[in-house]
Amino acid sequence: GGTAASVTKIHNSNEFSNSVVVVPSAAALSFGGAGTSSDDSPFSIQARINASTLTAATYHYIVAKADRLLGGNFCEYSLYVYDQKLVFKLHSASGNVNVETVSDLSTAQWYDLVVTYEPPSGGLSGSSTAAEIHAALRIYLDGVEVATTGTTTGYNGSNATGEDVGIG
Repeated sequence: GGTAASVTKIHNSNEFSNSVVVVPSAAALSFGGAGTSSDDSPFSIQARINASTLTAATYHYIVAKADRLLGGNFCEYSLYVYDQKLVFKLHSASGNVNVETVSDLSTAQWYDLVVTYEPPSGGLSGSSTAAEIHAALRIYLDGVEVATTGTTTGYNGSNATGEDVGIG
């Protein structure tokens, strides 16, 4: 089952394209626990996207649980396009873990997008192998899992945050 949340405001932001729908923070929109990766819970995000333009070296956010909506730097998770690559990133106080598509996305094309996080027993960490990252973080376009590359920089599990979720 999924989680439903009501939208309370729309906010313009330089980090997000055009207008952003802001969903107020709720515990069901966080996957982290006490800040250790063994507390992380599995989740998935689904979207239908179509980019009219993909400017190089620019973040095109699809969804993020972040205070970036208000000009800050803290983020729990984010899904965005950067340099025509789709990126799915989990953030922690000490670093992050992410996967990005090997192939570029095309402009003016609709994609059915699903990203999933299925943490391994004991969670991910800064010393997780590429195979562990790829097994935990997956990207699907139009129902097919796509090739990704993955990195981690000291990820130690997400803290459940009180940040809003921005869509768009």
